[in-house]
Amino acid sequence: MEPNALIPPPRGESVPGLGVVAWDNPGDRVTYATGVLALHTPHGSKLTAVLLWPLLTSRTVCTHCGGPWPCNRATWAHEALHTQDGTR
Repeated sequence: MEPNALIPPPRGESVPGLGVVAWDNPGDRVTYATGVLALHTPHGSKLTAVLLWPLLTSRTVCTHCGGPWPCNRATWAHEALHTQDGTR
């Protein structure tokens, strides 16, 4: 038997930027998700030159992390606020 087979999986959910988190109460999860959505918002657009038609495209990016919108953290937070304890 492999040694890893004896270690149970971590309790909690995977949260982008934090890792696996076991929330002490559901209110903490909601509070954190609300804060994430306050920081990670769409920022106008970013013009990007591409070699296909059209030559300039407009892409929305996150104001906080600069990733394509919606970023991973905003997606997680939106789902967290519309689900209970990580389940639908």
